[in-house]
Amino acid sequence: MFKIILKNLWNRRRSNAWLFIELIIITVVSWYMIDPTVVSVRQSLFPNGYDADSLVAFNVGRLPESSPAYNADAAKDSASVREDFDRMLATVASFDGASSVTVSTHSYFGSQGVSINGYAAEGGTGENVTVLTSYYYPHQKFFETYGIAGVHGSPSPEELSEIGTGVVITRDLAEKYWPGENAVNKRLYNTWNEDTNYVQVVGVVENVKYNPFYPSYALMMAPLELDLDWPGVVAVRLEKGVDKKQFVRDALSWFSDNLGVTGNFYLRSGSTYEELIDKLGEEQDYSMRNRNIVLSLFFLVNLILGVVGSFYLQIRRRVGEMGVHRSFGARSRHIFGMVMGESMTLTVVSFLIGDLLYLQYALKNGLSVGQRSWGDVLQIDSWLNSFPQHFAIVSAIILLILLVCVAIGTFFPARRISRINPVDALRDE
Repeated sequence: MFKIILKNLWNRRRSNAWLFIELIIITVVSWYMIDPTVVSVRQSLFPNGYDADSLVAFNVGRLPESSPAYNADAAKDSASVREDFDRMLATVASFDGASSVTVSTHSYFGSQGVSINGYAAEGGTGENVTVLTSYYYPHQKFFETYGIAGVHGSPSPEELSEIGTGVVITRDLAEKYWPGENAVNKRLYNTWNEDTNYVQVVGVVENVKYNPFYPSYALMMAPLELDLDWPGVVAVRLEKGVDKKQFVRDALSWFSDNLGVTGNFYLRSGSTYEELIDKLGEEQDYSMRNRNIVLSLFFLVNLILGVVGSFYLQIRRRVGEMGVHRSFGARSRHIFGMVMGESMTLTVVSFLIGDLLYLQYALKNGLSVGQRSWGDVLQIDSWLNSFPQHFAIVSAIILLILLVCVAIGTFFPARRISRINPVDALRDE
């Protein structure tokens, strides 16, 4: 059968020339359109590593001295200020529906409080890795409120929140430094500093995506002393089933009606975590990714219609030829398999040529990296950074799309002409 298919393709090379050229061009254009879309979608689907669905966040405000509700006694010393701040947190935690409360350096991962350094492992692989460092306030229920899970052999999230020294690293970063080993209590040293500064790994957590719109980077989390002059954000983990927007409205209303009850601290504004992420997307013009996806979908629809139509018309013209086959005793299933095989073979050969053409461009200019902010920082999602894997995966996606389109365009006319009466086919011819 395969020899017959190849022979028919060769004999019909002039008739198939335009289909052949069309499929090569479509393969190259598909790479240009689909690659960035696949990368962006993959990055957005990578788990955040924390429970954003149950979180709301409030910006903390401090009453100015000009405010009628300003409490001068509450600001007389640092102990009074801290007492009032803790009372504010306890008040938020007492609201119906609140499960856990923390004060954070950022309202969402990626908003602020990040630094970049190079670290290598003491006694590990010795590899120098560029790492993002995020900061958290210890003794504030940070890990359990955000829902960041620890890995086996590491202290629990509740224990990690109470540790005020060392650093917490993500699982893939620990595996990068100490493959197959427990990284807890091991040490890293800063390779960007002339003086070798060691830091101890006190815990390992599941991978955390620092920014929801960027790739998942290797992340280190370090404790930071709470500065009540700029306390940051109060994040609240809610119980299941609680209306998040209503919770935010009720909390803001309570503090608006009870200024001065918690000293000079109050909740100035608040929103759900989904609203914060949407706002972040607008600030970073992430709508560009959505436009690219829409354009890719539009291209894909036109691709399907164009390829389906081309193969449909091409095969419909072969009624007479199939009538001859039928008159010589060819079975319907034999004709159907032959026509489908010709279309699939032509598609695969055209795809391979188009794929090789794009490979030359990719070797020179690289593949899509999607949304990226820190080029040298280790990314967790390895296949996006591995040229062979990246190229193979996107190639497989494009080939699958082409085969499906061609199969749709071939199946129905092939099924019809394979069952045609030989006399009717020859009369039409």
